Amino acid sequence: MGFYDHFGYIAPYGGGKVSTNLKNNDVNQFDDVPLQNGGDTSWQGEVNATDQAYKRQNKPRSTKPQDFQIRIKIFQARQLDGSNLHSVCRVRVVGSIKQTKIQKGTNQSYFNEVFFFNINMSEAELCDEMIEFEVCNSRTLRADMKIGLFIMDIGYIYSQAKHSINRKWLLLSDEDDRIAGAKGYLKVSVNILGPADEAPSQENAGDDNDIESNL
Repeated sequence: MGFYDHFGYIAPYGGGKVSTNLKNNDVNQFDDVPLQNGGDTSWQGEVNATDQAYKRQNKPRSTKPQDFQIRIKIFQARQLDGSNLHSVCRVRVVGSIKQTKIQKGTNQSYFNEVFFFNINMSEAELCDEMIEFEVCNSRTLRADMKIGLFIMDIGYIYSQAKHSINRKWLLLSDEDDRIAGAKGYLKVSVNILGPADEAPSQENAGDDNDIESNL
């Protein structure tokens, strides 16, 4: 037996050596070695959760026109780029635009407004659309009024549990200069309701305002 004909494999979690033999005395071919994980199955929950999300995302979409309602709540904006701003948030959904009241003299704006968008189209068409959140400074000239933008894929929201995202912070950026960094953060909830769907509760006892953990 030569030097490369037999060697020991050290299994994880203290399993000791497991003999591994070469096939046909070729150092590039090995017999299979059973891997050991010491009975740790915590990873399975993460795999199952990922698998369920993948299945929702890849479920065939209906092409039959139906009625949908998209409910969007704009909570607040933080760390907006600038000072003494008169900020306003505009929301664009499938060609329709709605906007909040102007919040004067601050870069920490509290909007707390809800918008409803009623749409008739197929599920497949809806999931190809986008939602655009735009925060502007109403004090400046139109060319310079935009503070930051976030564009969200409706298909992504529809693939989430209850077709919703709840109290999430969106990172606003300059669409013409992506490397310029954050222009602020906007906290929103989005619910997409189809026929027979029920709106999820907006209650959240924790209501975590930590931006990083809710991006």
